[in-house]
Amino acid sequence: MRGNEGPLASEPSRRAAAILAADIAGYSRLMEADELGTHRRIEFLRSETIEPALAAHRGRLVKSAGDSFLAEFGDALDAVECAIAIQRATAASNQSLADDQWLEWRLGLHFGEVIADRGDIFGGDVNIAARIEALAEPGEVYLSGRMREEVRSRISLVCLDLGERWLKNIQEPVRIYQVVAPGERRENAVDDLPEKPSIAVLPFTDMGGGDNDSFCDGLTEDVITELSRFSGFLVIARNSTFAYKGRAVDVKHVGRELGVRYVLEGSVRRAGDRVRINAQLIDATLGHHVWAERYDRRITDIFLVQDDITQAVVASTESQITLAEGQRLANRPRPSLEVADLIRLGWGKCYELKYDSYQTAKDIARQIIRLDPKNPRGFQILAAAIVHEHYLGLLRHPPSMIQQALAYAQHAAQIDENCEYSRWTLGACYMFDGQHERGVAALRHAIEINPNFAIAYATLGTVLGWAGRFEAAIVAHDMALRMNPRDPASFFRYFGKALACHLLDRADDAVRHAERCVEMRPDWHLGWAMLAVASLRAGRRHSAANYAERCRQIAGTLDFDATQMPFADPGYRATILNDLRRAAERPRIAAVA
Repeated sequence: MRGNEGPLASEPSRRAAAILAADIAGYSRLMEADELGTHRRIEFLRSETIEPALAAHRGRLVKSAGDSFLAEFGDALDAVECAIAIQRATAASNQSLADDQWLEWRLGLHFGEVIADRGDIFGGDVNIAARIEALAEPGEVYLSGRMREEVRSRISLVCLDLGERWLKNIQEPVRIYQVVAPGERRENAVDDLPEKPSIAVLPFTDMGGGDNDSFCDGLTEDVITELSRFSGFLVIARNSTFAYKGRAVDVKHVGRELGVRYVLEGSVRRAGDRVRINAQLIDATLGHHVWAERYDRRITDIFLVQDDITQAVVASTESQITLAEGQRLANRPRPSLEVADLIRLGWGKCYELKYDSYQTAKDIARQIIRLDPKNPRGFQILAAAIVHEHYLGLLRHPPSMIQQALAYAQHAAQIDENCEYSRWTLGACYMFDGQHERGVAALRHAIEINPNFAIAYATLGTVLGWAGRFEAAIVAHDMALRMNPRDPASFFRYFGKALACHLLDRADDAVRHAERCVEMRPDWHLGWAMLAVASLRAGRRHSAANYAERCRQIAGTLDFDATQMPFADPGYRATILNDLRRAAERPRIAAVA
């Protein structure tokens, strides 16, 4: 290689740098077909494209060979903009050539520390850039995750998440992103969607003539920020989506431009001290609605309202995307065996809350574990499926299986202790194992990791209820319902509230919540058990007997062990079972003379 060495350093030095590695795709084929012509075209590109682009973006050509070059930049943004400029200029120059004469660069970018010596640069981070370049498709720019983070807040850059890749002679996997230059999105963009469920949040529209502009922008930014906390989602950054502000857009077009499957959009209308927010989640690949919701609030504190709406929108979006992803993958003629697809399909099956879906979820979880034993998701799904099908009475597990579920959850937490799903499944499993305070601690940890993780609030309410902390349980259940009113598992919330109210001697409230529970889930035995004992205490003996009989028909018994009613204090379980037996006793009708 020849080098553009610059001043020679007397001693090797270390410095942070953005590294650009490049080579020509299909160089050997091109040289074999037309050696002299290929050489001339490459030299033309060097002088007319590469060198001007480096100069314009303050880059330094470190070294070059016949079909490759290495450059460094002091600023990551300069490096990315230079790479995009090179690809655009090269594509433009190819338009005058026959297809078999095209020159296409593969460009890889990484940010790290380099050793500088005699005009050259060395080190592990230089190797990473070279390995990323080798992965890149012709005409594309690939970034490392570190490089992506360096420029995330500084440029309106659309990237496809290609996941973590193991690079040759690199000890840890590196997350790779493909840059999609503005205006150059390929028509088959739907096929290039990232592995994670991807979403763009468009600026909420002010329907009041501009008076609510700052509220709309703040709400949009908060939703983007809070959705980004979910490790399972790829969320397009604010500076990319705010480019659509004030424009009438086609969501399919937005999905193609930004490389996302889902688009969230909404509007704000304010009248006096009331505000109405409409939000809708759209599958941009198909153009149909996944969910739509309207939120009406009275404004006393604008920031409290903004926080309230943000939590509700984010929680609904999270659960509905999980359901939609599971359904989409289940409907494929030949589902992909990729781990990312299996994870989404597994969680989607868990959310269906059915016997067959739990069996499928467990099979999928075991497949994930076989394919990627270092991925916590397989263990999370397996633990969640076991405890939920047990709780629903769909399959009565022996205590040893509850212990096994706890072991799966603990292993998931060991793999990734800062994943909200690991902490959530661990909290649920601790409850069934009788370790209620550990369960509470695990769920509070999940909420600390992701304050918008509605299901963690929901399960926290359940654990607090069985722990005998009834007032706190009601608060947690109410928070979960407020955050995600569309949760298909909301019947658990109403059961938990009914249980707490019953043991707090609020009979009418207990009946009301239990009725809502069985309305939503008429095949769950514990819902009918709760409605029976609550009705008995409210003085509705005839109804209580009917409800107790319905519970017996579903479960085959009115005697439930500690794994079905996992109270920390066995005295509470004795009270409930005694009330249930009394409810089952049909009142005698006095004879008429």
